[in-house]
Amino acid sequence: MSEMQQEQLENLPEKRIEVVTMRVGDIKTGFGNPRKIGKKKREELKRSLEQFGDFGLFLIDEQDNVIAGNMRQAILNEIDPDTIVTCKRLIGYTEAELRAINIKDNTHAGEWDMDLLADWTADLNMDLGLDLQEGSPEERKIKEMELINYEKYNYVMIVCKNEVDFNDLSRKLGIDGAKVKINDKKKINARAVWYHEDYKTIGVYVPSYKRSDRILTWHVLNDCTYVVRESEEEAYRAAGITKILTAPDEEINSLAKVRQWIIDNTPEDIVIQCDDDISKMIYKGKNNKVEIEDKDIIDMEFERVAQILSDLRLGFASCTMTGDVRKFNAEFLFKGITGGICWFNKECLKSRFDNMTYIKEDTDFVLQELLSNRIIIIPDYFGMQNQYDKNAGGNNVGKTSRALNQTVAYMKQKWGKYYDHNFKTNQSRINVKR
Repeated sequence: MSEMQQEQLENLPEKRIEVVTMRVGDIKTGFGNPRKIGKKKREELKRSLEQFGDFGLFLIDEQDNVIAGNMRQAILNEIDPDTIVTCKRLIGYTEAELRAINIKDNTHAGEWDMDLLADWTADLNMDLGLDLQEGSPEERKIKEMELINYEKYNYVMIVCKNEVDFNDLSRKLGIDGAKVKINDKKKINARAVWYHEDYKTIGVYVPSYKRSDRILTWHVLNDCTYVVRESEEEAYRAAGITKILTAPDEEINSLAKVRQWIIDNTPEDIVIQCDDDISKMIYKGKNNKVEIEDKDIIDMEFERVAQILSDLRLGFASCTMTGDVRKFNAEFLFKGITGGICWFNKECLKSRFDNMTYIKEDTDFVLQELLSNRIIIIPDYFGMQNQYDKNAGGNNVGKTSRALNQTVAYMKQKWGKYYDHNFKTNQSRINVKR
């Protein structure tokens, strides 16, 4: 240790603790707190304090700001600000030490505000013993996410143009009010839907950011509208984009925000959102992939998937992020990591983009739809070729290891065992059975 460091250490104020009593209404809240509490837990804590009173201590700093006991202080102050409480005043502690004490005290209840927690712990060089996964999320179950008894998805679709044909076909197939035998003891009701002349309008949109110098998707499709921030409109028009929809920068300054903005602010029944770095569209199978050069065929595939969503009354469809034929399993999948091209059927969509899932917003949206609509549609025979996570601009702006760590921690806290991320391969995984 240098002489300067020794001198600085000797000049640090002596730490001590004073025990004081004071009105709970006089305790200040200026220090902050990265812990938050849900409505249900707050109501339970309030009932307990009203019934039994408060048996705990409050930790406060030299200015009487609460360091530990934030939730109890807020509720007691709400019940009766004249309540007299016992406090331990921490004297001579640095701000970093007080933050560490706050975090250690809060590991037993409530939920973390992940952004604020990241700021609080950025300069703390100590093991705080935090379990950000909130009670072993690998074991936590969401009842609605689990398989329903005998739930199995496969696809044979017969489209009828009118109800008469539908009823006739149902009788001939023997599924008119029938029960399907599963085994000697179990039967389930047969299901069927019929198609009627209810045409949906479709719009194709390309959210883009900082890529006016690399226009790709525009040249691959017959027709699409670029969605850009107002500050970039001139640059995209100069690049040759003639169909542009703009929004104030702050309203679409993340992928989650721009995806939701397009859903909320466009007139079509079904909107298709395409990445702005697609260089070609492809068909793929088990052993090969073929470029689709005819733009009319691309339109036909866009409409086909949109029609499937409409007929099955589902909210979301998307392509897988890879064109690797070695990972091809079937023409259609019903869950998985998706992106690149997304279909949103507004009438049946049950999810909204969560801006807290920065970097993993599409994965979070898939999990929401699996929870609410049971399945999504992935046309795995059809896809695109692009430069995922390798090109400048777009959603790659601001992608840092810290942002990734924060997002993964938030996703694990939100979805428990149903979400995982491999940091070695930088690949996320959805652990949902369908």
